[in-house]
Amino acid sequence: LASDWPQQTDLWCNVLSGHVLSAKELDMLVKFCNKNDLLALSDEVYENAVFPGREHVRLADMPGMRDRTITVSSGGKLFSLTGWRVAWATGPEALMSSLAYAHTNITYCAPAPLQAGIAAALAAESGDFTVEEDDGRKWRIRDLFAGNFELLSSALRQGAGLKICEAQGGYFLVAETDGMRDVDFCRKLAQEKGVVCTPLSPFYLNMQPEDTCKLVRFTICKSRSYIEEACRKIRRETKI
Repeated sequence: LASDWPQQTDLWCNVLSGHVLSAKELDMLVKFCNKNDLLALSDEVYENAVFPGREHVRLADMPGMRDRTITVSSGGKLFSLTGWRVAWATGPEALMSSLAYAHTNITYCAPAPLQAGIAAALAAESGDFTVEEDDGRKWRIRDLFAGNFELLSSALRQGAGLKICEAQGGYFLVAETDGMRDVDFCRKLAQEKGVVCTPLSPFYLNMQPEDTCKLVRFTICKSRSYIEEACRKIRRETKI
């Protein structure tokens, strides 16, 4: 990070990768920000989707970071209501005043009914973020997503020959095909197995026509019964 840091930029963005920073990694990042007097925009919408064995630590709570960090969170991610585009940012007044000014020129039609719904959900939430499925099974979000990740990983290895990119949290499972182009694999999986995933090539800024992306993304922020049905379809005899 230090060797590649663009000197004209003073904003560090913490972008989701499925990786949860270890204490050592987080300490290195904090020291780098403090040493170079950097502002941090920390996307922490998946704070309650960290798998068991890891813990989320707010960047703003680290030494010297409170006055240089804007923390972003999302009701849609906290409550698995991804269609509800309600989010918020918190930070020191010096940073938030400028952010609020910019925001008034960006958002003109705030979804007031959804804002009221998210506010009610936050007031009612105990903090353990437990969900109940139609069949009566109850899960903490972190346990549900971690279990979904493991079930889907096993099915994709056995039924589709994919290599799984390990993660410690989040909404997604990223996997690598055995050589097939991502778009072709997604189309074939949908046609032959009835399961849809997302090609990752559109996420690359400078993807060239001759480049071959072999990464695909699956969603794990679903009910356990939904993931179990997907696993049954993936394990069907049809070969990818």
